[in-house]
Amino acid sequence: HEGHINEAESVFRSLNDTLLTPEGLNNLGVALSRLKKTADTVFEQAIALKGNYLDATMNLQGSGAAHITIAPLRVHTSRDDYEIR
Repeated sequence: HEGHINEAESVFRSLNDTLLTPEGLNNLGVALSRLKKTADTVFEQAIALKGNYLDATMNLQGSGAAHITIAPLRVHTSRDDYEIR
């Protein structure tokens, strides 16, 4: 379904132009990988925004770029930023 993947690439590029998120970058990287395009830089950018981001890390390590972020993309900070007081 290459047509759907091309559409996904376009949607995630547009999203990242509007609101840059690690999840959006990771999913863009997955779409690029499935289209046989270079995605390492995109995965690295996702990890730079969220250092412990497992999906992007696994995709960068060459696991076939199959780790999409299926949770809703967040506008708010991640739960990793919460503190217990």
